Formats: sequence, structure tokens, C-alpha cells
Amino acid sequence: MLRTGAAILGAVAMSVTPSVGVPAQASNAAGSVVGNLTLATLAMPQYADGRTRTIRIWTPPGYEPGDKSRRYPVVYMHDGQNLFDAATSFAGEWEVDESLARLMENGYRGAIVVGVDNSADRLNELSPPWPRNAGTPITAPSGDKYVSFIVNTVKPYVDARFNTQPGRDTTGIGGSSMGGIISFYAGLAYPKVFGKVMAFSPSFPLYVKTDYLDRIAAMDFHQSGASPRLYLYSGGAGSGAMSENGIAKSLPAVVTALKKSGFPAAQVKSRVWDIASHNEGFWAEEFPTAFEWLFLSDSDRADIAATTLAIDYADGDSAANVTGDLQLPTKWDYRAKVSWKSSAPRVINARGRFTRPSHPQQVMLTATVAVGMQVRTRTFTVQVLVR
Repeated sequence: MLRTGAAILGAVAMSVTPSVGVPAQASNAAGSVVGNLTLATLAMPQYADGRTRTIRIWTPPGYEPGDKSRRYPVVYMHDGQNLFDAATSFAGEWEVDESLARLMENGYRGAIVVGVDNSADRLNELSPPWPRNAGTPITAPSGDKYVSFIVNTVKPYVDARFNTQPGRDTTGIGGSSMGGIISFYAGLAYPKVFGKVMAFSPSFPLYVKTDYLDRIAAMDFHQSGASPRLYLYSGGAGSGAMSENGIAKSLPAVVTALKKSGFPAAQVKSRVWDIASHNEGFWAEEFPTAFEWLFLSDSDRADIAATTLAIDYADGDSAANVTGDLQLPTKWDYRAKVSWKSSAPRVINARGRFTRPSHPQQVMLTATVAVGMQVRTRTFTVQVLVR
């Protein structure tokens, strides 16, 4: 998909905004939002022209404003119109709300996502103040002001009004295309604010390669807290510098420069999906994987692994009517290791292997799920048959 003459430039849409500084509860009925979406319009004092911006604050199912004991990590994302609702999207929906709701159904505790709408000045706002290659339509890059708006205006507004976990380790920033490049810039410029960075299809080919690599080389990531957790992603479709393939080819040099400057290898993940093109559909597909890598702790992974295992086996789809030849899993999603016990002796061993029973019987199985040092147990009943 080509937009504004080049795939990596993205598209622009204007939105109708409520009164400045006054939040308004958006109606979910008209669109496809899962969870709750609150809209507010904030002044952008970083700009001298009086511009304002709508932000969309998504809170997950079960969010209770009065429950201050339950607080959530926060992801700040760009092109807010495209994140949650097909009815407001101008280029397809990321389905962020659906993806996080599915994780919560499987045991994840949830997150808050703040979408910052784009404007007619999108290309300039989402552009780092770096030298560009000839022919790019970015005329007055103001990404430094835009990121300052998120850090110094949006984040304090959200932290003051919602049950957030405001620390760097629970605060992320993410986007695609120009939103990807400004997320990368923000993570390096404000590592004490953003501990997680999701940079999809970042528009590196628009900029002078020797310049941005020199900027990375000049940084020192050896100190604790100097480097965020960074997820770089690109498709591989198309040809030419401005295509997804062109973006994919720019990523290895970026990763190499980061590591040479002391960026921990375990803190950066770079992935290319060869068939993916430059659109919201593929970014929506990648979002859950990126979010899980960035935000899920071993505790989260253990919760989800145990829950999904129980969902798959508790209904009897895979374990009921056992005939003695079934091997239950000893590994599960999210790097989980599983061991088994049975209420009846000699029915199943710790490695999940059933022995052939002497008579039909109903047994209670207990699965112990371990991810790192985190351990969870789940129990359910199966009917063991003799055949």
C-alpha cells in the first residue's frame, strides 16, 4: 500500500475534538471498542500556534476507577484513530483492545493504552529532528516537541486521572511507520520515562543513514536504565528504499550500532515478516507478540500459560476418554514447563504419560506450571477408559 507517495509516510486524518481539557466518555456502541474509551482534548504548549490534540484513553474490561489498589502499565501510541475502533480508523484498525482483552481472558492482568490522534501536520510531528534524504515531504520536523507533549503534558494528565503504574518499567511507547520512527527516537531521548519501545516499520530510509547511525554510536547505553526494551519489526514486501523491504534492510545496521554502544543484546528484538506489507492489518497481527515480549513478566507468563492449559484440557477436548496412550504436554506456551500428578495412583507419571488403567475411572489431574521461578497449579477432571 502506498500513501502520500511513499509507503513509509503513512496517511493523515483530521478528527472532531471535544472542548480543550474536558474529557468526554466515548460511546462504544457506535464502533467496535472492547473495554472503555475516554476521549480528551489537550492543549499542546510545546507549539506556539495554539494547536490541540485529542487523546484516547483505553481502559481494559473490569477497570474500576475507584480501585486504587489495582494499577496498570501504560502504552502511549500514535495515530490514535486507528488503534481501537474501525469506525474512527482511516486506514484499518490495530485491534489493540481486542488483543489485550484476549490476553486478559487467559489470565493477564491488563494494561491502559493511550492513543494520541494524528493531525494534518502528522509527518512533521512524527519526525525526529534528523537530516532527511532528498525528496522527502518532511519540511519542518517537530518530533522533539511532539514527544515532549507526550512526556510533559499527556503522561501527567493520564497519571493524575487513571490508575496507572507510572514508572519507566511499566511505561511504553509505540507506533508504526512515522509512528515507529518517533517511538524509537522517544525511547532513546527519554529512557527514564519509556522502558518499553514498540517500533513497527520505522521510517529509517527517509533519513540520512550515516547521521542516525552516528547519533546512536555517540550514545552510551552501558549505564543501568539507559536502554529501554526495544522491539523492532518490519515486513519484507515490496522493493525499493521506501518499501517494507527497504525498512527491513535498514534494521540490521541499527541493531549493530545499538549493541556497539552498549545496548544489551537481551533488550532488543528485531523481527522481519517477509510477506508483510505496510498496513494496519499486519501491524495488528504483530501487536500481541510485541506486547507480550515487551510487557509480560514471568509471573504474567505463568498465569497465562496455566490458564490456557486449563482451558484446553479442562473441557475434556484433549484429555477426556483417555485410553492409555495419551501424552499430556510437558512444555506449554510462554516457555512454561509442566509436571503432572493424579488423584489415582499409577494413572499418570510426572512427564504426562498415562499408563493403561485396569478399569474405567474418573481421576483428578493436577498440572504444575513453571515459568522461571513462577509456579502455578491447575486441577481438572478426566474420565479414563479401558479399550
